[in-house]
Parts: sequence; C-alpha cells; structure tokens
Amino acid sequence: MFGFMSLYAQSIFVTGGIFAIATCGLYVTLAAGQTSVMTQALVGVGGYAAGYASVQWHQSFLLSLLLGAIAGAIVGAIVAFLLRKMSGMVLGVATIAIGQALSMIASNIPAIGGSLGYSGVSLETTINWVALFLVIALLVFTFLRRTHLGLALLAVGKEPAVAEALGISSTFVRVWAFAFGGVLTGLAGALQAHWLSVVEPTDLGFANEALIFMYLIVGGLSSPWGAALGAIGINWLLEALKFTGSDRFWILGILLVVVVLSRPQGIIPRRNLPAERKSLLHRKPRAPSLPVGVSIGD
Repeated sequence: MFGFMSLYAQSIFVTGGIFAIATCGLYVTLAAGQTSVMTQALVGVGGYAAGYASVQWHQSFLLSLLLGAIAGAIVGAIVAFLLRKMSGMVLGVATIAIGQALSMIASNIPAIGGSLGYSGVSLETTINWVALFLVIALLVFTFLRRTHLGLALLAVGKEPAVAEALGISSTFVRVWAFAFGGVLTGLAGALQAHWLSVVEPTDLGFANEALIFMYLIVGGLSSPWGAALGAIGINWLLEALKFTGSDRFWILGILLVVVVLSRPQGIIPRRNLPAERKSLLHRKPRAPSLPVGVSIGD
C-alpha cells in the first residue's frame, strides 16, 4: 500500500504511527479525568510482554501483539484501581513513581535481559500493520463517543459529581479508561518491540513522557484524531530539523508555546463537546446507591 514511499519515509511514519497509538491511549486516560504520567511505562510493559512471547514462547506476530495489549491493559487496570482515590498532581506523581519502579524492576530481572534489555524479537512490524491498527483505534473512538460508555467517560472526566448523581460509577469508568488506554499503549509497545527487535528498561522510564504529552497538546487534548496528528506531525518535524544543524528541541518548545497561546485546544479541537455533554446531563438522574458498575441508559 505504501510502496511509493522510500524506506526512510516509511520508517518515520512507522515511528510516528506507533507513538500516535500510544498517545491515543493517553488521551482516553486523560478524558476520564486522570493525570497519568506512565504512558511510556505501559508501552514498555507491552513491549516486554510481546518480545518475551515471541522469543521464548515462539508465538506468532499477531498473538504476541495481543499479549502485549493485554499486559498493558492489566497493568493499567491494576494501577487505576490502586490509585482510585488519588487525582490531579498527586495521581501524576504516583504514576511517575510506578513507571520508574517498573523500569528498575525490569533492569534487575535476568530472564528479560536485565539492564542490557531483551533482544532477538522478530522484525515483523511494517508500515501497513501500524497504519491498520491506528485506523482501527480511531474508528473505535469514533464509535465509542456515540455509546453510553463514551458519554459516561465524558461525564466522569468533566463533572464527576454529576456523573455519580446520574448513577455512573466513576471508579468503574476510570479503571476501564486506564485499562483501555493500556490496551493501546501496550499494543504500541508490542509494535515497537517488533520494529526495533529489542526492549530496554529505559522504555519503561520517563524519557519520552514529555514528548507524548506534547503530541497530545499540539494535536488536540480533546480529540483522538488530534493525538494521532500531533504524534505523526511532530515526528516528521523532528526528523526534518535534524538537517538544520541546530538544536531541534528548542524549536519544538517554541512551537508548543505558540500552539498553547494561539490554539489552547490544539490543532484539532473537539467542537461538538458541549452538545455531547448536554445529551448526557439532561438524562433523568438516578439514585447513586443502586448501580454497581456503569448504569446509564433507560
């Protein structure tokens, strides 16, 4: 499908597409009102799970991707449940600590390569696979926003007290959002492992976290399409700036400042957000003591 591109151009799109999938995972977590700063850690979890399944268990490419996504979902759900009473900056600091702890743990487990990383993963990720999974993720978001669960996610992220009054379990929605974000970030990590053939403890750390947030802020905090555009666009920009001979990241910092000042919602804002909020908040309230999970819908 992308045969008209050079291998160099394809590699940039693969890297950007993998980060786009991970950034979409961060988007859904933030949409539920959770400040997660461990997206890169979940990428690393997915990478290690897929790499181990591929090398040690001799699983197929697609099955190892599935296991990577499941691993990201499980870790994300556990973290969300354990930190369910935290919010804001406290939650953000806690997720940073967990990510760094996971990195330290990985560097001390010889079975997954220790500090040297885990290598030998089969090179099977291609631009076609990355494009396919990115399109599927965006289509899932398009469908999700029209469902009761999508409206619940919106309500919990914007007005948690009102959501509880409507009979929505904010704990369930936030754990689900973290798990779903973990699916996407774990999948991104699995694709990256099969692209680079190696997973390192630093892949679980904080190194790329600021970049992932920048992708989302520039592309649009309220839209998964903005997340994808920001990741792919900024990766192309960073690659182009390599040839200028100057420091790329101060230019990127100026771009971030310009976008924040001129377009606070990002390049692709979500224009129909008020209408979606209205469609949910005008529903008939229910007693908050009745539901166990999400109880929306008549």
